[in-house]
Amino acid sequence: MRQKGRFNRYVSTADADSYFRVEPWEFETKTRGAEIPSKLAPCQNCLKYLNYDGFENKKKGDRKAIKNNFDIQKFFKNYELVFRCLLLYNADTFPEGNYTSDWARISENTRINANWKCNDCGVHLVDDRHLLHVHHKDGNRGNNSSGNLEPLCCVCHKKKPFHESMHIEPKNSQLIDKLISR
Repeated sequence: MRQKGRFNRYVSTADADSYFRVEPWEFETKTRGAEIPSKLAPCQNCLKYLNYDGFENKKKGDRKAIKNNFDIQKFFKNYELVFRCLLLYNADTFPEGNYTSDWARISENTRINANWKCNDCGVHLVDDRHLLHVHHKDGNRGNNSSGNLEPLCCVCHKKKPFHESMHIEPKNSQLIDKLISR
């Protein structure tokens, strides 16, 4: 996730009780539910990367047993030195995952400061402002730090990881292509 620029979507914790505070997403209401404790499960990619208990060289059934019997206290004891670069956020400092109430202002200011120019292709959209989006590099819509925001035309925005399903009207794609070729 670090290589894909989405590392800061995650929260670090050193709590040895294996529980983590979560706010589940309600698909029907498109809101976050009340905070609840949830059992922390290890990521199999992380277990493989760290080769926790020889995970990388184990067969599928043995890997499952390692994951199911994961002991977080043992993990912290054996791997505390690995965490030289902890995640940016912990459970108390993680920004809300939804757009903030001031998002419209922040988005407009970001585009103004970029002179209505796409960071990737360089197209100027001062006359077609609705086609310039502001992308959250780490995928967290609540992280509005300036280093996380990137002005992108809708075509370049769609090319970013996890944005492939973004719908763009064909006439808008054609207009951006036309403006780039000028």
